[in-house]
Amino acid sequence: NVQQVGSTHEVDLEKITMLKPDVVLGNYPMNEKDIPAIEGVGSQLLLTGANSVHDIQSQITLFGQLLQKQAQAVKLNQQIDQQVAKLQKETASASKPKVLLVYGAPATYMAALPNSLSGNILEAAGGSNIAADFPGLQNFPQYAQLNTERIIQADPDYIFIMTHGNTEDVKAAFIKEMQENAAWNGIRAVKNNQVEVLPSDLFGTNPGTRVTKALDLMHQKLYPAK
Repeated sequence: NVQQVGSTHEVDLEKITMLKPDVVLGNYPMNEKDIPAIEGVGSQLLLTGANSVHDIQSQITLFGQLLQKQAQAVKLNQQIDQQVAKLQKETASASKPKVLLVYGAPATYMAALPNSLSGNILEAAGGSNIAADFPGLQNFPQYAQLNTERIIQADPDYIFIMTHGNTEDVKAAFIKEMQENAAWNGIRAVKNNQVEVLPSDLFGTNPGTRVTKALDLMHQKLYPAK
């Protein structure tokens, strides 16, 4: 029932003006350009970013202060701490599965690095990111170009795809791209049919307090026998 006010990429200033919010929550750095417009309609714009589970916890603390729900924020953060500690304990002595995390839209694919939210979730859930030492892109330092040669060399056990958009279209386009390069067929993840699209509400965007679900899901995919 909540009024839609556009997306992070394109805010609907008219709707925001009608709703007269005291505070607008936005993404840093994506909504930095919207500060003058939002302040121009009499609202404050609060920008935060989340490139790790810890960043999400900082957001929860901040929003707890903002809404005067500090106790609830503490409780939510404790639940996240417990979840991370539990997964670390379970995977401490395990042989970590090798994973390629792909973020993309048709025709644009990037590898998610450990300093991205999904990369951090992967490591917390007990996975090893094969792109850990790929050089980050200048405009998107949390992501790297897909280096086919290095990916084949690393031979990941799993390839997980993340997207904002139509998951089936993105998966089909990515598989088509892989099929066009015969070398991909030798990768363990491809041979074992372990190429999968992750749910966009948990991995295509910041899941917020539901990061525990993202951690759980990732862990189940990496350690299916448990």
